[in-house]
Amino acid sequence: MITLRTSLTSRATAARSVAAGLLLTVMATSASAALFTLNGEVSFGPLTGASITGSFAYDEPLGGGYAEAPLSKFILDFMGQTYTLALPNASGQAWVSDGVFAGFQYVLNADEAHPDVGISLLSGDAIFGPWSEGYFAFTTNPLDDIQAQTSWGAFTVSPSAVPEPGQLALLLAVGAAAMVASGRWRV
Repeated sequence: MITLRTSLTSRATAARSVAAGLLLTVMATSASAALFTLNGEVSFGPLTGASITGSFAYDEPLGGGYAEAPLSKFILDFMGQTYTLALPNASGQAWVSDGVFAGFQYVLNADEAHPDVGISLLSGDAIFGPWSEGYFAFTTNPLDDIQAQTSWGAFTVSPSAVPEPGQLALLLAVGAAAMVASGRWRV
């Protein structure tokens, strides 16, 4: 019986260690990725009234002070199209000041290979205001000086409450490990 008790104690201790490790991993993961959503509407130009929605994420830069962090995810839905970081000539970055989100920028530049659309979104700039507000420009035919048409609008940015799939999987793993450790779930 002593051997059995030691075995069960060892298993419970191991399960608690795993649960604690997974919990720390979840805490570290949730602190390393910042997720935001954006919503807005065109207020001037040929596309007045059209809405934009999207989301973006960046990995928190290490250290304090002011830092730029490349966007790790960007999705913009506008006029039946989806724009991402995977598009040629697309780029984006977030600005962080002492660990606090200060704004972001996404730019899709037109070139000879992709002349149809140019997009620019900006929030948190000294000129445009706080991080939670931003402005965008959407230009069709930007390389054609005669036919180029730009629509402007505003959007709001808000922190996203939806965890990324990796974070959700870790949370489930922590829950399972805790159940094993408590003896409520037999392996």
